[in-house]
Amino acid sequence: MLQVNRIAQARGMQPADVEKVIRAHLTPRQLGVLGEERVNVLAVNLSLDGQ
Repeated sequence: MLQVNRIAQARGMQPADVEKVIRAHLTPRQLGVLGEERVNVLAVNLSLDGQ
């Protein structure tokens, strides 16, 4: 989420649209408590390319 504005600017998009795509490709913590949420960067990039 720290890079939403940079990505939006580079792609000529609104930050809210980029954030929505990123949130759609979050992988939750394992078993709900272990580790951190992860972003599937490949899926985000492919989704942003398709828009």
